[in-house]
Amino acid sequence: MAYCAHCGNQNSDLVVSCPNCGHPVRTVTASPVAWGAGSAGGTAPVEVGNFATFGERFAALLIDALVTGALLLAVLIPASVIPFAGVLFIPIPFAYQWLGIAYNRGQTVGRMAMRIRVTAPEGQLIGPGRAAARVAMSWVSNSALYIGYLWYLWDPEKRTWHDIVADTRVYSVPK
Repeated sequence: MAYCAHCGNQNSDLVVSCPNCGHPVRTVTASPVAWGAGSAGGTAPVEVGNFATFGERFAALLIDALVTGALLLAVLIPASVIPFAGVLFIPIPFAYQWLGIAYNRGQTVGRMAMRIRVTAPEGQLIGPGRAAARVAMSWVSNSALYIGYLWYLWDPEKRTWHDIVADTRVYSVPK
């Protein structure tokens, strides 16, 4: 059994963050996992460090917005002759986030650039269903005047609404 250095709570050796205060207890390390391996079952541990900062998460969001915008332009400009091509504004950004989190070790291009990763609380990769729920709830966080994103500022485990709903955490990736 390990003790949290932040609050002194006795924790299982398996936890990455203290269930009492949310402070990271230890870094989980594992051998490298192949692209997408273990993500369907959510059983493969990955390397995680401390909780990602608000700035890291925000910068990753901006980078991902630029990537998504480029994807939309690449698809919609040629498709502009097709009636109702605008309906692609929903599935393309959703698929980009969902596939990155579910099948790329919890990282999109923006998260890779900022060296952060979405995982389960214990540092396990998450599967496609959980990733889809997280992405769908992120749209609710957006539509509620971004309060869902700002929730990070007062949550002890640094979670947003979509992290809470999908039971995920965003950690820095150790060097």
